Amino acid sequence: MPSALPYVCLSNIFQHIDKDQKSLYSCAFVNKHWCVSAIPELWRSPFENHQESKRQIALINTYIACLPQAIQKRLRISSTLTQSVTFNYPAYIRNIPVNRIFLSAAEWCNSKIEAETPRERMKKELSKALCRNFLGQAAYIDCLDITIANDFNIFRLYGASNKLPQIHTLKVNNEYYSDQFKTISKLCQNIQSLIISQMEYVKPTNYGDLVKIIQVQPKLQDLSIDSHNFEGFKVVWNGLVNSEYAKNSLTNLIIKHIYFDSIFFSKFLQQLTTFENLEKITIKKWFIEKLNHQEIQSSFREFKKLNTIIVKQYDLPLKILEPIFQYSSSALHTLQFIHLQNYNIETLIDLLSDYCHNLKKFIAPMTIHQSIKIEKLFKGCQQLEYFHIYHPNFDLKKIHLMNRSQYNVCVAMDVDDYLLKLKNTFPEGLKTFKVYLNWVFSPDVLEKFLDGLMIGKNNGILEFRFSQGLSDEHLEIIKKFPENNVKLM
Repeated sequence: MPSALPYVCLSNIFQHIDKDQKSLYSCAFVNKHWCVSAIPELWRSPFENHQESKRQIALINTYIACLPQAIQKRLRISSTLTQSVTFNYPAYIRNIPVNRIFLSAAEWCNSKIEAETPRERMKKELSKALCRNFLGQAAYIDCLDITIANDFNIFRLYGASNKLPQIHTLKVNNEYYSDQFKTISKLCQNIQSLIISQMEYVKPTNYGDLVKIIQVQPKLQDLSIDSHNFEGFKVVWNGLVNSEYAKNSLTNLIIKHIYFDSIFFSKFLQQLTTFENLEKITIKKWFIEKLNHQEIQSSFREFKKLNTIIVKQYDLPLKILEPIFQYSSSALHTLQFIHLQNYNIETLIDLLSDYCHNLKKFIAPMTIHQSIKIEKLFKGCQQLEYFHIYHPNFDLKKIHLMNRSQYNVCVAMDVDDYLLKLKNTFPEGLKTFKVYLNWVFSPDVLEKFLDGLMIGKNNGILEFRFSQGLSDEHLEIIKKFPENNVKLM
């Protein structure tokens, strides 16, 4: 019986599907026991999940119904809900995105108030009242997003000094109110994840206060910096490098939109290794005028724990990665490219073969012609366990939504001979092999390929997606090898 599961078990289960709002919503209707467990998860981040106008208005209606009657009377507003609310929904909120709350309140005001002047005034007053109620009712606040939050200062609201010191995630892009960064550095010192976006909007006079926020965080693990302003990035970066806490606590670093000069890039790479526990780097839009390999080689320490590199860039010069590959070679086991196009596959294979001998997971976009050179990669990376290539025009997160009528965007290639040649180069431990390209092969070749193949066994997957010309004969061959977990789509 589903009701037999205790609340703690149900709560843990629902936390793992918190991104799947439809499933959570369905769970809330199983029975009363499940409803009580699912509702807190459904209402953790409501403003992240309701961005359509009608949904925003309905959301604000619910929250207005949860406001104290005295507040509703003072603002001269009331909810249009036809029945009273079942739960105290503000108590469950854990994520406060200030600007999205304001925009949702604005949608409600636009639909209810005709006169412009009182409508504009009400947008600010209502969003402040909602945030004040969240701060008062919520058991704790985990995430605060004050990007583009220039309509009111949440740190001056009643309850802010009690609830905001608890936050673990902070998103900022500018100081919209005097001394706001100083307030954050004094009040919020339990931040584990800090996202700094659009740093070009931060005034140079505020760089020091932004650095202070970083330097007072003893538990900072994840840091994301998005900056088109190189000078601002250098100040923040130097502050990070000089943080005694970050040298030991930082594990995940995301850096976006940086145009390096060659001198600073060499220094930047060397300083990266000062973070003793850095495990993951995400690169997006790095540019450099000229790479000086001699400067990089000098006094360069190895990364101790860097095991994952993710590259999100169409036109990244691959040579930029060489020193990172070289000095993380012993620990590096996961490499993922997203959006990378028009790159030299031979250069990439040479880099991986030279430095990434312990690589276990590789994901990258490839053209159909690049894909028939991957046997060289397998020869150089004999520890690979997971290999996945896909068409450069596809968004890997949305590929599963494509139907067969869209497959013709892929150029086809007969790989009968290549498939059998490739089989002989597979690393011994390779468990998962996915090709999302239009590889065409006969049923006879598929049978020879699968015969004696270890890929797909022991919880692995052997998958060919977008392969045209598949027939019932192919499917019959698959049935002969059930242990290989073959998927033809």
